[in-house]
Amino acid sequence: MRKILAFWMMLIMAYLFAFGMVEVLTNPDAMPLRGMCPYEDPEDIVLSNDELRFTVDGSGDDVGALKSAVLTSIGYDAVGTMKFTMNNKLIKFHDHIIRDGKITFFGNVDDRNVKLVYSLNGKDLNVSITVDSKRNENLILRILLKICDLSPVILRDNRRGMVFVQGRDVAYLIRMENSKSIYTAKGLMILSKRKADSKKTKFSLMFRVGLDIEELRGDFEGNVDVQKYKVLDEKGVKVKGLRMGIGENGKILTVSTTDDEGILHFKLPVGNYEFFPYQMEGYRVKKVDPKNKKIILQSVEGEFLWRPYITSLSTDSAYLNFKYSKPATASLILMEDGKIVGRMKDPLFDNFHSIKLVNLKSNTEYRVQ
Repeated sequence: MRKILAFWMMLIMAYLFAFGMVEVLTNPDAMPLRGMCPYEDPEDIVLSNDELRFTVDGSGDDVGALKSAVLTSIGYDAVGTMKFTMNNKLIKFHDHIIRDGKITFFGNVDDRNVKLVYSLNGKDLNVSITVDSKRNENLILRILLKICDLSPVILRDNRRGMVFVQGRDVAYLIRMENSKSIYTAKGLMILSKRKADSKKTKFSLMFRVGLDIEELRGDFEGNVDVQKYKVLDEKGVKVKGLRMGIGENGKILTVSTTDDEGILHFKLPVGNYEFFPYQMEGYRVKKVDPKNKKIILQSVEGEFLWRPYITSLSTDSAYLNFKYSKPATASLILMEDGKIVGRMKDPLFDNFHSIKLVNLKSNTEYRVQ
């Protein structure tokens, strides 16, 4: 008996060593989060381990809503809120308990009782929603995720129930079987439908955090060969830590980051791909050498390439937010295929500026000066 107990203790210790102790904190000391909408309130509940930190609203109208999801090593967050609706009505949560490293919320929608559970398992936040119906009926769960980032890249894989979100500094993978997703001006919506033929119906999803889409999708791509390109500047110096989009025909297929040797890794079949620094990275692609697997970059000052995420369901406008080192007025020139398509100004004499760009097109790369 002692040997069996010792064996299980060794397994538990090995697990904690590998993934870190899971902590659930109430009234936490605020972590200095970064991003476009980072915040934690004293009433929030934090679920964390050595690598990840998730914040859940613990009070107010958004009780139970996910408020942030960060890698503790960088502290960047791109989540506004993640809420839940059932059959087009917002699920209201009121009470919660914390037990065994899990946060459980209790709520209701109409005459249905709902239980929401957050638990952390290694690199994944597991979320389960159990609905206690009073009748046989069709239940439609909608997950509404508001993204706080500048023109995120959204890649949807409805066949496998996965959606990838690439922000400027952090990426997310949300996986939910038998689900579909769409991205609109209001945010990302993930929809799952179940037939409630018993009293309790359970929905489950996985929420994973990483630096880029390529890191997150790697576990699901099977035996696809890993492509490797060396990224150099004009002087032949390797460029490390540069996030790049990889695609074809103007469509992004994945986003990856160069390693310390300036190597860009991505899992796609062999082919001729388009490459571009993701969002505002201070470079443009000068030359791609598919034969020798090299990408030559040219540094640029005062301009950047920008590919806004525009769909038929979203608006055709977006705000660009940027900061000067010294107070000044600001102006932008928007170019498409070498032609000026817009000029915008912000007369405010300040460090921080926000300028609205309108009449944007989908699958279009703009140069902003």
